[in-house]
Amino acid sequence: MAQTSSGNNDDPETFCVCKGPEEGKMIACDGASCEVKWFHFDCVGLKRAPKRKHWFCKSCSKQKGQN
Repeated sequence: MAQTSSGNNDDPETFCVCKGPEEGKMIACDGASCEVKWFHFDCVGLKRAPKRKHWFCKSCSKQKGQN
């Protein structure tokens, strides 16, 4: 029987395009089908949270035509 991920394993969950752990300032992509979802500020070139209500990663922005 295959074992599913239930959060009880020793493998740390990874985030962002860097595949790093959840640490520091992070932002969630508002793209409904975003494959990554959470990004480190440094990895996406942010110094502070954007003032706009919704934020889309580079990949989702391209899909929506929102460069």
